[in-house]
Amino acid sequence: MSPRKGKKRAPVIDSKVTCETFETTDEASLAISETSLAASETSIATSETSQAISVSFRHFSGEFPSWAAFHEGLTEYQDETHQLYKIRSTNSVADRNEQRSATASRRGTS
Repeated sequence: MSPRKGKKRAPVIDSKVTCETFETTDEASLAISETSLAASETSIATSETSQAISVSFRHFSGEFPSWAAFHEGLTEYQDETHQLYKIRSTNSVADRNEQRSATASRRGTS
């Protein structure tokens, strides 16, 4: 793997939410024929509907002059779309090794 170099950019978040298909039975759609109840010629019509709901949000993307501006923009986006994103940060291997070497030097174990 090669290390990433250059300008840090905000991640592009594909914000498409698709809800599961659901089925409902409309109790009000049950129709009973009252004219032939005595002769047990009752007719009941049941209507079942199946619907899929798809909701799309605008994409969160762009370049920001600072991390503070990025976090402010992300917070506004989360508020507008009612979505929450967990931001993870990573350290490069070189940074991690440098921190470990510094800790070892302070302890005298290098």
